[in-house]
Amino acid sequence: MSAVTAIGSISQCFAARVSEGPSRPAVRAGDCEFSYADLDARSNGLARELQARRLVAGDRVAVRLARTDLLVPTILGILKAGCVYVPLDPTYPEARTRSILDDCSAALVISDDGDGLDPNAVSPSNESPTAIVEPDALACIVYTSGSTGTPKGVMQTHA
Repeated sequence: MSAVTAIGSISQCFAARVSEGPSRPAVRAGDCEFSYADLDARSNGLARELQARRLVAGDRVAVRLARTDLLVPTILGILKAGCVYVPLDPTYPEARTRSILDDCSAALVISDDGDGLDPNAVSPSNESPTAIVEPDALACIVYTSGSTGTPKGVMQTHA
């Protein structure tokens, strides 16, 4: 059995993939390609930035980014910091965005539109974050419209 198939948090499983082939391609987005080592460094940089901002395990971090090369390292960095990823579609109406942010009590918004932490401004790091993330820790809250039309958060763990 590969170390990747062992039960663990997303960041633990990712670390195993990095050690198995750091130079292998991990993400392709348009003309951009990141190796596992590149993705690891970019996500470490974001995780360490979140910790420097005093975010702790369980804090909700909303992400309002298009599906570009920034998205995967951003999500992984949030998870490595022990925080909870809350996706926000950049095309959501302001009222829906505000409703989600209020409901999840987001500690921070990551966005490249000037309204939050810009992931372009975060430097990669070879130092791993200090958070220890367990498989049963909350990883993501995805909001659905639900049967009432009011967004409802569906919680997912790392496992």
